[in-house]
Amino acid sequence: MKVLYYTSTAFMDVSLEIIKVVKTIAELHVLIELTPGSKKENIINIETLPEDQVFVPVQQLLKPQDYAMMQPYFDGVASISFIVHGKKSAVTSLATSIKAFQYIRKISPDIFHLEALQIRSVGLLPSILLVKKLLIAVHDPVPHTGETGWKINLTRSSFHRFPKAKGYLLYSAFAKKQFDLHHPQLTSPRYLLQLQPYTYYRNYLPPGRQERKHILFFGRLSPYKGIDVLLEAIPQVFRQLPEEELVIAGKSFEGYVPDPEVVSKYPNNIRVLNRYISNEELVLLISQAKFVVCPYKDATQSGVLMTAYALQTPVIATDVGAFPETIVNNRSGILVPVGDATKLAEAMLQALDGDFYKEMERYLLQTQENISWATANKEALLQAYTL
Repeated sequence: MKVLYYTSTAFMDVSLEIIKVVKTIAELHVLIELTPGSKKENIINIETLPEDQVFVPVQQLLKPQDYAMMQPYFDGVASISFIVHGKKSAVTSLATSIKAFQYIRKISPDIFHLEALQIRSVGLLPSILLVKKLLIAVHDPVPHTGETGWKINLTRSSFHRFPKAKGYLLYSAFAKKQFDLHHPQLTSPRYLLQLQPYTYYRNYLPPGRQERKHILFFGRLSPYKGIDVLLEAIPQVFRQLPEEELVIAGKSFEGYVPDPEVVSKYPNNIRVLNRYISNEELVLLISQAKFVVCPYKDATQSGVLMTAYALQTPVIATDVGAFPETIVNNRSGILVPVGDATKLAEAMLQALDGDFYKEMERYLLQTQENISWATANKEALLQAYTL
């Protein structure tokens, strides 16, 4: 069985885990979509793109230390390359699509496993006609609040309704329920994969045990993330514990920023890092966090949660999306009602009271010893590929 796995830099933390499983059950070929706007995204940090190459070996573009950390995931893969989309023009996109068609025809895969649903992915549609089976990973069956647009809608309608699609891979029971509800006309099977901690981030852990210093929000700064609720709640924490610090780390989505009026009132307590956060800095921030807070107004499943768990950091989150599936309340984290700043403040104070966050940290350390992506998802992927 020959599998072509197509992903993008935006999904590389989860893709490394999928690659590690799939390479044990199939001949695996990997293409990673790379654009000028995505060369510093997720765990990928690339300085410049080649101007005259479409297919580039990963070791040619990754920094040596980054490639060394990813190599254990890549070992045993039949081929792996970046597919580079350079200049934004219709002619360039068409030329890249033609080369992709030729590349995929040469590989002649049985399965096309599509992780990335981007606007450029539409150019892959002719290539998909070459394969026996198309499987589509659906991260968000419904766009997040404030993150809709014609590009997202075009991509979803092109692929979700594509006749060649023989199955859909969902990353939570909540996502599967959403997909069933919003796409009842799609009759191909659904397969449930279970997110597990993103192990790659552990490569960046600094030596020695880190002191837990602050409360942390990290990830894309976007309206649906509930940062406004967090900023409404955090003064209640500061009134009781004036030495506490909140760090908000991540890059804005379409210009969204945390309320500067609230931030300015607490110059010694709130630190906003509105920019690209490197892997090294992110892991240091998480490993020094007492807990991570996710006050989301809506959610599907959360990569933020899986990143925090990989570093044994508990999470306080709203009871939306798949958070209730993956947070054991008062053990690995605390669940609060969506949009309730008072309950969010109470949960943060509960975690800080008597260093309760340390008990949750110990629980995560104990329970993750027997967790692996392979044991959780190998059978589901085999079923998706072979049925």
